[in-house]
Amino acid sequence: MLLARRDILLAFGATLFVTSVRAEDPPRIVAGIGWRGSKVQIFFSNGTYTRFDVATGKVDEGYPKPINDETWPGLAPYAGDIVAACTWPGDKLQIFLKDGRYIRYDVAKDRADPGYPRPITDESWPGLAPDARQIAATLNWPGDKLQIFLKDGRYIRYDVAKDRADPGYPQPVDDSSWPGLAAYKRLFGCMVNLENKKAVIFLTDGRFIVYDIAADRIDPGYPKSL
Repeated sequence: MLLARRDILLAFGATLFVTSVRAEDPPRIVAGIGWRGSKVQIFFSNGTYTRFDVATGKVDEGYPKPINDETWPGLAPYAGDIVAACTWPGDKLQIFLKDGRYIRYDVAKDRADPGYPRPITDESWPGLAPDARQIAATLNWPGDKLQIFLKDGRYIRYDVAKDRADPGYPQPVDDSSWPGLAAYKRLFGCMVNLENKKAVIFLTDGRFIVYDIAADRIDPGYPKSL
């Protein structure tokens, strides 16, 4: 039986949490990346990750797994320091660390590129350097943009094609810029773009939000508890 998109989104949130929680120390969802074959890779604060299949609405068998040199070559020393991640042109990923550095990961070769992590500077990420340690979540966005959310409730719109922050940012997350999200702007833990239609936003308090990208607003009835 095919699942409705709403059912898949609900399963996406609930299953990820249930299969990864430890009673004594529930890990937080810190980053998510769209992957090949309808998969989403989800990173947790305890250095593990889960691979979720959006098509089936289930976590793949055998997960969660540790982030190590077999599963994510080059990421193992930084497994507990990941705060955000996004897809990038050239079959790359950008993985942001809490100390203001980043790692570029090659999807085709399935390993971190040599010479990383590197600091976020005005040369590597023009316009992002002053807030490099404030990154809370990132969200790939239509129009070749990347939305970068900061811990203090602001966000930066980054132009991927021009490789620089758009002028006039950071700006506050409010009901004009992100309808329905203002009340949760300091709780963003992870965001995942699902086919440029919906964004799943995981909050640090154990709830999640579904945001309609085309309508540019939060879906009714959210947030929901995991």
